[in-house]
Amino acid sequence: MAERYKDHPALLVWHVSNEYGNYCYCDQCAAAFRKWLQSRYGSLDELNDRWSMRFWGHTYTDWSQVETPTKNGERSMQALLIDYDRFQSESILDCYRAEAAVSARDHAKRPHHN
Repeated sequence: MAERYKDHPALLVWHVSNEYGNYCYCDQCAAAFRKWLQSRYGSLDELNDRWSMRFWGHTYTDWSQVETPTKNGERSMQALLIDYDRFQSESILDCYRAEAAVSARDHAKRPHHN
């Protein structure tokens, strides 16, 4: 679409999606969240310490034990909720940047908005 309409005289700006903000808890997002946590904390010991898991008697021994905060998952751990918000925020921003890059790559003369 960007290629076809890039020089159309009625085109003033590129609109990048405005439907951001819905959180996802699918298996793909859960796996990405675990990778995000591994990158952020480096080890399960660090995650357990930062989230005060030993205090709550809930120590992770494998990354696969970390679930997203769904209705069926853990919802009482504030650190988990906050980090999932951070993860989702970064994921949504990455999605926006990827979409904006498609039109900006070859058509930088038009401004972008969302």
